[in-house]
Amino acid sequence: MRILHYLSEITLEHGGVVRSVLDFSKALSETGHEVTLACFDDTSVPEAWKAKPDAPPRAGTPRALTLDRPGLPKPIRRFRWREVQTIAKEVSACDALHLHGPWESTNAQLAAIARRLNKPYFLSIHGMMDDWCMAQGALKKRLYLSWRVRTMAERAAAVLFTAEGERRQVMKWFPKAVARVLPLLFDATDFRTLPGAELAREVFPPLHTDGPIILFLSRIHPKKGVETLIDACAILKREQLRFRLVVAGTGTLGYEAALKRRAIDSGISDRTYFVGMVTGREKVSLFEAADISVLPTSQENWGFVILESLAAATPVVTTKGVDIWPELQSGGGTVVADATPKAIADAVGAMLRNPERTRSMGAVGREWVLKWLEPASVLRQYEDLYAGRTAPPAP
Repeated sequence: MRILHYLSEITLEHGGVVRSVLDFSKALSETGHEVTLACFDDTSVPEAWKAKPDAPPRAGTPRALTLDRPGLPKPIRRFRWREVQTIAKEVSACDALHLHGPWESTNAQLAAIARRLNKPYFLSIHGMMDDWCMAQGALKKRLYLSWRVRTMAERAAAVLFTAEGERRQVMKWFPKAVARVLPLLFDATDFRTLPGAELAREVFPPLHTDGPIILFLSRIHPKKGVETLIDACAILKREQLRFRLVVAGTGTLGYEAALKRRAIDSGISDRTYFVGMVTGREKVSLFEAADISVLPTSQENWGFVILESLAAATPVVTTKGVDIWPELQSGGGTVVADATPKAIADAVGAMLRNPERTRSMGAVGREWVLKWLEPASVLRQYEDLYAGRTAPPAP
């Protein structure tokens, strides 16, 4: 099949949606499909994927189609006439168009082009319409929903959700849409053979200091709950528990500075370390070096960092803000707590006090996540979807 993915910005610092699109493109191509990934910003697109604009798709390696002129500081959020011609040609040649996210105006443009050309398109919501998200800028979102998103969703071949919990939250906005619940692809290649914790200890000197490691690894954003974790760690200190808090990720300079001030005010700055963005084998090793990974998020659709932590045999504490929390809880490597400092402190404290059980949770979680998200099984579900081989949704 010829499959066209579209996401306006391919920049890994933007989080899990970008990661999932890159992983899907790579895996589908390696399975023998001809995959084109269209975008404006190709910052994190592998160089091997970048081809001349008129180069045909190919099996084995995705083809990246960059729609923006070099040097523009920000992609323009609407296709201009020349770009409409380019992208319409791609849509005409594809068997399936996969759009990522509901809010980009360019997605609505692409959906309209696909309808005009009688091509099936699929819309992944990626958690962007969960109740928490819809409460942020609610008026603007509801207006745009009425203007464009509802038509785009209800005329799609299917609207895709990663969890039943997400589907329940979102379908009230476009009840006539065809809904499908499918897991995202989790590329566990880097986690099949673990590098060990020593690599991270060499790179990050704070890991050599004494005490168990509590790790936060994610984009540093207010919804992720770093404040909650800092306050929880202050409680753990008052309970005289030994630990070190490592915060890995990037955010705005002002927000990171505010978090560092919070750590000082909470009395835990002497055991809190901000180490910046971590990727590749160093990230896997950092998960291994940690005793517990914590993501006290207000909203998370899929939570790649949770799955990565489990794949590295490091147990997780998170919240019901993650749409797949029931699945995570059933896997045995995750504790789901309320998103309050006291609840997070209680969950983490119980794990710090019983290190043997905590290590056992990590081993169980690793075995579970690698089995649940076996890539070939997940890919078959999407191949069937694109080819129209899936059963009709339940009434």
